[in-house]
Amino acid sequence: MLADELTVAHAAAAHAEALDVQIRVLRLRRAVLRAVAKRNSSPEEMELMHRIVQQSEAERHRLIHDFIDSTFGAVDANPGLVELLRAAVPDLPDDPTAEHVEA
Repeated sequence: MLADELTVAHAAAAHAEALDVQIRVLRLRRAVLRAVAKRNSSPEEMELMHRIVQQSEAERHRLIHDFIDSTFGAVDANPGLVELLRAAVPDLPDDPTAEHVEA
């Protein structure tokens, strides 16, 4: 801003976007900690939950789809059922609860 390379509006918008990211991270951490406290989780389970919620939606969907493929790939499963399971993958909300993290 001092060198006139960035307007106040652009600086404010960039700062607001950075705060949005920090707030989302804090909400995820809060949800993990609440789930850990509720479940009396081990350190390993807490680390796993923390890693999962830090993943992008695409990474979480890939992880679940890989699980579905490995579970039903070895059996003669109904392809329609497998596609239904894939389509039913929920998205983690921006402000998840401990129950969302547990699921």
